[in-house]
Amino acid sequence: PAHLHYIVEAAGFEALTTHIFDPDDPYIDSDAVFGVKKSLLAEFRKIEDAEAAARVEVAAPFYDVEFDFVLSHKGGN
Repeated sequence: PAHLHYIVEAAGFEALTTHIFDPDDPYIDSDAVFGVKKSLLAEFRKIEDAEAAARVEVAAPFYDVEFDFVLSHKGGN
């Protein structure tokens, strides 16, 4: 299924390499490597508003997604 990869880094935290999936992807239940987990699903909202696109300096339509990445402190604390 379609997905986006991320590497998230911040001072004092372990780096996180992960990916997120669109639950509406028609192939979401056909993942051959079993990488799709409920915690990695995120809603991809299609935005067709040209003014909204201009504000974020992209062409319309575009997709908006929100996802909370959780980092672990270095040293396990």
